Formats: sequence, structure tokens, C-alpha cells
Amino acid sequence: MLGTRSEQMIELMHTQNIKPQWNASVHYRMIGAPGIYRNQKTSHNNYALTNWFQTQDRRYTNYVAIVANKLKGGESGGILNDINYIDNPNYAERIRVPTKLGGDAGVGSGIFNTDVPTGNNYEDFNAIMRHQYDLGRKDSLVNDSTVIPLFFPRVRLEHTIRYTAYKYLFSDESPQQQYYNTYYNLPSVTSLFRREDYWKELMNDFSIYTFLMKKIPSNF
Repeated sequence: MLGTRSEQMIELMHTQNIKPQWNASVHYRMIGAPGIYRNQKTSHNNYALTNWFQTQDRRYTNYVAIVANKLKGGESGGILNDINYIDNPNYAERIRVPTKLGGDAGVGSGIFNTDVPTGNNYEDFNAIMRHQYDLGRKDSLVNDSTVIPLFFPRVRLEHTIRYTAYKYLFSDESPQQQYYNTYYNLPSVTSLFRREDYWKELMNDFSIYTFLMKKIPSNF
């Protein structure tokens, strides 16, 4: 999909029932835009993988999901104020207006051109696996020609493990010394400037559920 100022989006999704009790899916999305002014390029990549499985007796169920995001956003620091660029007809094309950060970096509108020389980079990764085993009573629904098996859980044993990683990075490949000295009191910034932070989380949980109503699994 194409939009104003060359915003572009690609989205793909595939889901399939491999077997009656087994489903898997893949989802990918990419969104990109060069922005109105210089150094405003943004890029968002996202993908998700899922898997669901259940035994024929419906006692055991397994869920797996993996989701990741990568977001890049340029930082211009605002436009220069040495002259009135906004009302100047020579800068009617706003992409030509000089900015405080990023210098004269080229502007690319291609969706696969995701380089951001000056800006923020956010990344997160999430993976979760949950499986559960139900104790309960079997039943069936009999029609004229078919028999539909039913299962009503009374006690559920559930285990969940989740891993999450986060990363933040600000990078300026061509820093303007005066800008960092004026706004952040960092006079020594003359070459590549980077600030980053990252952390990880691991959750491991075991739960026991009881269902109050024999034939209403949502009541627990």
C-alpha cells in the first residue's frame, strides 16, 4: 500500500489447520515513511509466529507464540532558525529545510531503505509457551447421524514460561558538537555518539484452576 509522502506498508499473513487439533500461523508487517522534513524517516518491522495443539481427548493443550518488533525513528532536533525557512519559497519542499541533527543525510523513500543515521532504535522480543492438562468428565452430544465428543474440565494444571528482551539505542553518526553542548552540556561529542539500554525478563509460572460449574468452563 502506498500513501502520501511515500508511506508504504507490506503485510503478509498465513494460517493453516495442519490437523483438526493443530493450527500454526505466520504474520509479518513492515511500515515505512521518509517523513515531511529531513531526518524524520520511520520504519517498523513486526513478525509473529503462533502454534496451537490439542489432543483428541481435549485434555492437553499447548500454545506457543513468538512476537518481535523493531522500530526505527529519525531525530532531526528541529529545523535551524538562522533564517525563516517556512516562508521561504526556495524551501517549499520541506525535505530541503536544514535541521539541527542528521546533517545532509540523503533521503530514501524505498520501503527496504531502513537506515537511520541519527535517531532511535527500539527492539523487543517476546516468546511464550503455555501448556495445560485438564481433569474432568467426558460426555457426548448425539444427533440423528453423528456423535460429537464433549469434555467438561473440573481441574486444570497449567504451566507458562515466558522470555522477553528489550533494547533501546540512540545513535548519531555525525553529531553536531554545538547542539550537544547547548542542550545537554556535552562539549566533548565530536564523533559517533551512542546511548543504549537493554534488559531481559524470564517468567516461569505454575497454576491450578478449579471450575465451579460442571458444564461451563469459563467459570473458574
